[in-house]
Amino acid sequence: MTLPVKQYPTAEAEEAARARALARDPATSVVQIRALAIRAQQGERRIAEALAANPATPLDLLATLIPLAPAAFCRNPIAPLIPLEQPDFLKRVPQPGIERMLRCPRAPQVFLDSILESNDSYAPSLQEAVSLHVSRYPSTGDDATEDWQFGIRRYWRHVTNRLDKTSPADALFEAAELGWLPASLLTGLDDPVVHTTYAGLMESARPHQARQMEEGAADPPLDTPGVRNARVFQFVGAAFHARMPPRRLREWVGHLETLDCAIAQSRYATPELLLQLAGSPYTTVRRAALRHRAIPPEGLEIAQRCALGQALSLRGPGRYSARSSFGISPGHLLLRFAASFAATGPQGRSLWHQFARSSFWQERLTAAVVIRQRLNGQPMRRRHQALLRLLAEDGNSLVRASARGRLRGENFTWEP
Repeated sequence: MTLPVKQYPTAEAEEAARARALARDPATSVVQIRALAIRAQQGERRIAEALAANPATPLDLLATLIPLAPAAFCRNPIAPLIPLEQPDFLKRVPQPGIERMLRCPRAPQVFLDSILESNDSYAPSLQEAVSLHVSRYPSTGDDATEDWQFGIRRYWRHVTNRLDKTSPADALFEAAELGWLPASLLTGLDDPVVHTTYAGLMESARPHQARQMEEGAADPPLDTPGVRNARVFQFVGAAFHARMPPRRLREWVGHLETLDCAIAQSRYATPELLLQLAGSPYTTVRRAALRHRAIPPEGLEIAQRCALGQALSLRGPGRYSARSSFGISPGHLLLRFAASFAATGPQGRSLWHQFARSSFWQERLTAAVVIRQRLNGQPMRRRHQALLRLLAEDGNSLVRASARGRLRGENFTWEP
């Protein structure tokens, strides 16, 4: 191994160049490669890329280097031959690493065939991503569909047809009410919003119960799993009673989601209280407040800002996260796709860079369709054009087709 003839400004720079040359050299010993792999795992990206492309790197190290340098691994000449020596190699690679490898158009075909042929060894989302890889279209090697907009609409329609009970259906219906999604996309999905207007509770609430709530200093219980007892519904019934002063209603907000939803539907809720509820972390409360006839016009902006922040952060009101070891649920990806159209300013622009380099092809697709011109009508900035050019060479056919359509000046529209 010899270093190129070059003057290095510091001894550290010369040592780093020497390490990279060692990592690239097929003649480097396994002991040295394993020592360099430690540096790669500590964040030295160029060493990780050199090791991932080196045919002398042991297979167990290659499995750990794929998430760090997927494109370099795809250039490794021994990559297509690995299943001959180790048939279960791909199962040793974390799913995020496989997802990153699928971003590369040169992903080894033998691995893609292995994922598609296995019945239940890989997550359905991973098999779906493989089915859209550019190598699956040998006639063109390019786009999954001539009309990329039709392909996007068809994919999300397919997603809504198979959403399960864990999907954010309530948030998706809120997105449709806010104008982010076409309502026709959710026709096959049941709206989980509480259909009861609590009018029955208002009629059944006894007057002395309402007086007890008015005269006593008791506070409703905090919102904890399983809290659905008679005492909770006494507060719900009292929220609809004419003798309940708005002051007490304000004191009750934030204790219980069920109670907040009832207050948002009560005829005695004041406009100020409805504006507070429009910014609730709970989707059902926001939707109920927006339906109230007394809510001021600025309530829509408050609810939209709150819903937008939750959708783009993929977190609920402190209780759950849409992310898991298997990625992001399809329903949350659809919500993220729709919310990105409403994100403007620095928040939207920062998302473009995050999405364009995401392991999830749906987020890269989001970046491909929402990157837009500046608000003053000038062309998009060069760095945003560079993101589109990066996506135009993506390994996912739909992402690639969308980015190329955008570079031609076409914009995505939900309806045909």
